[in-house]
Amino acid sequence: MAESRIKLPKLKSVVVFRLPYLRHLKYRAKNAWIKHRWRSYYRKEILRFFNQALDFDPIEFALRARQRPSDCLIEINNTCNLRCPMCSTNLSKREKKNMDLGTYRRVLERVKEAGINIVSLYTVGEPLVYPWLEEAVSIAKNMGIRIGISTNANLVERLKNLYASNPEWIESFGFSVDGATPQTYEKMRRGGELKKVMESCEWILRVNKHRHMSRIALSITCVISKDNIREIATFMHRFSKYTFPECIHFMLVNSLSPDTTYFDERSLSFSNLYRLNVPCHISVFNRIYVNNEGQVTLCCRDYENKLVIGDVLIQPLLAVWRSEQADKIRRQHLGKKDLTIAECKKCYFPKPGLDELLNSYIHYLQYVENDFDDTIWCNKILDFLRDLNAQLGDSEKREERIKKVLSHL
Repeated sequence: MAESRIKLPKLKSVVVFRLPYLRHLKYRAKNAWIKHRWRSYYRKEILRFFNQALDFDPIEFALRARQRPSDCLIEINNTCNLRCPMCSTNLSKREKKNMDLGTYRRVLERVKEAGINIVSLYTVGEPLVYPWLEEAVSIAKNMGIRIGISTNANLVERLKNLYASNPEWIESFGFSVDGATPQTYEKMRRGGELKKVMESCEWILRVNKHRHMSRIALSITCVISKDNIREIATFMHRFSKYTFPECIHFMLVNSLSPDTTYFDERSLSFSNLYRLNVPCHISVFNRIYVNNEGQVTLCCRDYENKLVIGDVLIQPLLAVWRSEQADKIRRQHLGKKDLTIAECKKCYFPKPGLDELLNSYIHYLQYVENDFDDTIWCNKILDFLRDLNAQLGDSEKREERIKKVLSHL
């Protein structure tokens, strides 16, 4: 007998996010639906993302470059209160400065002209360090542009004041955490304190009145490396108190940094999970970034302005996106032998679909290993990644490789 399926009403995200309690109900319904059929749900998800990794054609992806960018990130500042080894923002030689509000307003006008109504106010810096963040949010609100903010969540009072200044326009926060214990967290997030992150989480829980995603949508991200692989169960268990498990995201560390030492030494040793990100599937062909001086770049972490393609203060955003300089960089990415950008030559990312695949497997473990034992979870995750690495490098028929990956479920 075919499995009955509960059909959830499809609502446009803009409607859901402007009606906070409706958003809470939507996520709660999805969470309940997953709990009811978690085994088949995660089996389908893992199969989908494994097929995506197998079928990914970087050239085909690149040639489908959009006429307009999918989204826009604005570097309101390139300063940070932490010194994380996987980012190494402090090693950038570019002048540390804040985008002035006049430039910011002009950038938003250009973004609006291009038909983009959602922007993220971060790239290489910590947005809560930006001194005029409240004003920046108000300007975006008056222009009808929704904003996204990702933070290390250590500046608790700043977080509270930002929300208090525009409670009806601050819809979501992303917290980058990476450690479940103080020792691990402070090793990966140098200069930070886990207790401050937990205080920020507790504050959001109170604002939401213990209804996840109701007033503030919270997503929590953990970048997995050798430093924290042994406490993923604790991470999942601890932070599920503050948001739905589906909003806790796990991903493998990448090499996008001025210094790749951390990636070289602490990334998990599964070479088939990574690819030299040329052609780039993260930025060059689908996203646009504006630095703190109004210059447009094609890289999410252009530490030294090596991929600048124009100035949004002088030209419309779409004109810069389609400029000859932009095409020159994209042509280099289409022909690896012609690539002269040193930063791109050392940029390694997990293959498309693998972060989502790993994320699905970790979420699956909360049902089969619900005592949240760190050792058991670590061993299972490593076994899964080891087999996944083998299947991505194997020449067996697709059906056999899929069967071996699904054998972990």
